[in-house]
Amino acid sequence: MRAALASALILAAFLPRAPAAPPPASAYVDGQGVLRWSASGREITQFGVNYTAPFAFSFRAHARLGVPITTAIDADTYHMARLGLDAYRVHVWDRQISDAEGNVLANEHLAALDYLLWRLEQRRVKIVLTPLQFGDAGYPEAGAGVDSGPGFSGKYGKAGCLQDRASWPLQERYLAQFVSHVNARTGLALKDDPNIIGFEVCNEPGHFEYAPTVEYINTMIGAIRGAGCAKPIFYNMSHGMPVAQAYLDSQAQGGTFQWYPSGLVAGHEQWGNFLPSVDDYPIPFAANPKFRTKAKIVYEFDTADIGRTYLYPAMARSFRSAGVQFATQFAYDPLYLAPYNTEYQTHYLNLAYAPQKALSLMVAAEAFRRVPRFQRYGAYPADVSFEGVRLSYAEDLAELVTAEKFLYTNDTSTAPPAPAELRQVAGFGHSPVVDYPGRGAYFLDRLEPGVWRLEVMPDAVWVSDPFAKASPEKVVCRIAWNEWPMRIELPDLGADFRAAGLNEGNSFSGQAAGTTLAVRPGAYLLSRRGLQPQWKPSDRWGNLTLREFVAPPASADRPYVVHDAEPEATAGCDLRLRATVIGPEANPRVALVAYLPRDPAPPPPENPRQQPGGGGPPPPPPMTVAMTPSGLDYSAVIPGGKIRPGALRYFIVVQNSAGATTFPSQFPGRPTDWDFFGAAWQTRIVAPGSPVLLFDAASDSDRITSQVRERHYRVVPADQPGSSALEMTASGLERGEHDESFRFFFAHQTAGRLSDLAAGRTLVLYGRSATNEACPIQLALVTADGIAYGAPVSIGPGFGRYAVPVSALAQVRSPNLPHGYPVFLHYWSSAPATPLALGRAESVLVSIGPGMDPAAYPQDHRIEIERIWLE
Repeated sequence: MRAALASALILAAFLPRAPAAPPPASAYVDGQGVLRWSASGREITQFGVNYTAPFAFSFRAHARLGVPITTAIDADTYHMARLGLDAYRVHVWDRQISDAEGNVLANEHLAALDYLLWRLEQRRVKIVLTPLQFGDAGYPEAGAGVDSGPGFSGKYGKAGCLQDRASWPLQERYLAQFVSHVNARTGLALKDDPNIIGFEVCNEPGHFEYAPTVEYINTMIGAIRGAGCAKPIFYNMSHGMPVAQAYLDSQAQGGTFQWYPSGLVAGHEQWGNFLPSVDDYPIPFAANPKFRTKAKIVYEFDTADIGRTYLYPAMARSFRSAGVQFATQFAYDPLYLAPYNTEYQTHYLNLAYAPQKALSLMVAAEAFRRVPRFQRYGAYPADVSFEGVRLSYAEDLAELVTAEKFLYTNDTSTAPPAPAELRQVAGFGHSPVVDYPGRGAYFLDRLEPGVWRLEVMPDAVWVSDPFAKASPEKVVCRIAWNEWPMRIELPDLGADFRAAGLNEGNSFSGQAAGTTLAVRPGAYLLSRRGLQPQWKPSDRWGNLTLREFVAPPASADRPYVVHDAEPEATAGCDLRLRATVIGPEANPRVALVAYLPRDPAPPPPENPRQQPGGGGPPPPPPMTVAMTPSGLDYSAVIPGGKIRPGALRYFIVVQNSAGATTFPSQFPGRPTDWDFFGAAWQTRIVAPGSPVLLFDAASDSDRITSQVRERHYRVVPADQPGSSALEMTASGLERGEHDESFRFFFAHQTAGRLSDLAAGRTLVLYGRSATNEACPIQLALVTADGIAYGAPVSIGPGFGRYAVPVSALAQVRSPNLPHGYPVFLHYWSSAPATPLALGRAESVLVSIGPGMDPAAYPQDHRIEIERIWLE
């Protein structure tokens, strides 16, 4: 009997097997367009990032740095887990993993993707993959002879792949092989991997005709389905609005969308209140019955070129109000590339190098999960508080405050409602629970009553604008490993709690003095006094291991001073000067050395011989003031009694064990040394009541915010020798919203003139119409609330002074600048009506179009602006 059974088993091993039925998809789309988990039927809500390390520039850059791609992926996926992110999406560079016939190539890029997907699965991150990208892999090195790979889309390009049917069989072959690819790490085909929720056919298509669009989409979906893939399949719906109906009529089970409310690639950090710009996400066909049956995901979004922290959760709220269930920021910067921000200069997100923005994304992830689908919270400013989230432009703050979670991106005075019930704290700076002067993020997680895990990241300081032109030779953020006192007010820990290092190389063992512990970057196990915790560094908790800790090495190899001089200040008013100092040593001595404006010189003596030496009195010595530290931030005040009209020249001197260094020129030594020749910062000191300069074309034109700056704006000579003007051109106003506008954020330049700003009576523009005709414009001020107050002005052909009384400024429609992507976003701001508070003005807005006779729209209009001021 046993022999017969054994023979039967051996025979069965060699018999052909019936093909196994594909496992059921881990997710499905129900009849109401809701993406649900197959096992439980529960609604999916996943929030995370794009991350491109296996491909393109990121892959090449890691190789140049000598960093194994697996090492990079390990570091970055840990930080994603640490931030509580649970979604991932990437558009695969098909040219790098396919040949000219559409066959998938088993190469280093595909191996890196396999590894990444495996690591994400271990971190409980769910995935949507976009197999087709169509473009080359050169950016940002395009034109530098970069090999984009042998793939078929190199021959056809995006337009050819969409329109030339000769390319379609190649794409079908590629898609079938891609979803059938067996991950070497997981042993599962992508189509069968339960961690992969679904597939988006292609990245950002550009269709123009209905019938070919429907045919293309259904053909590609058919190729994926024909390979035995049962997962939901999505198609991009935020591109190609003229054929939107084709998307709805296709077999796609869901639509994918993007959101860049601040545009892309400004070339500098964008400033101003963008909360009114993200009030809602207005999908044009949201009410279409067919759209209601399709799931909705956001494949890319970001607060591009914005370094502040208050915006991500507002976008997450508006996504949920639009019915979105899966959203991924573009793109998380790899740890080893983040010092330079070379991958995508318009984006900057990394836990170590942009800690406050990373914490903002963490708050946004929580907001996304908490906001019910289609729930709305009114219009700005009412919608800045929702589901435990509070957002503040003025404080540059996003926070989540609930009974168990306390997350914040900046200093906050908000107290959690029940400190004894807290289970998670993550933040930056000072709060009622944690007082920390360092410049890195920190995380506190309760493992059990009386036992917490603490993780502290090193200090990070942006030493130059990370959104300016990038270079691998330019470091935009410096890191320092400093020891700082951390006060932790957790009733569950109490006073005199114990701390022990967890991560490799962290041998710390000690006790808090009361509730204050001196910490360096690392991971620690904290325990209430008298407890003997049983947790070991190798123990897992959630989606991480207790001993895990990833942080870059110190890169502040010398002192760096971050300071922007105020162009003007008012005489007689105290002048506070602030700077951030990071370097190889903590707590250096920092001093302000100021050469104050001199009193008017006395009349010369009648007898020159009465003047010793014939050269007048020697110049007065500089004023030296020790700057007061608060962590890495330093400040000093020059009393108003010493601030006289004239030119204030000053230096900042950093003294450490290596000696003194004077800034801004980084001169080794002090300004009082006989051989010192370094440059100084300079501030004009003006009499009280003097005009407040808001815009100067010569110095400010490269930092304006507009729709299409390169096409409509240029700097030209003005009417006086050595002066410049910004030429502003408006053409084609008969189309669209009949508006051409630019905005300039001046608040950084008027901080020393706040009293005069608030007392202004007349808004003045000096310029001309650059045609033979007068040009009507709208001149406006924009406040910190995002509200514009303006009035019409007619600019004549000759350079001159064009004035508007402040009393004549009324609330006007203002465009959301830049307009951003996708194209269906609101053009006009929805800020509410409130009286003008002149002291809160922070931008000037110039518009051509509002109030213009429609008969003049088809003409070209051109003005030149030299200066704008308030008097």
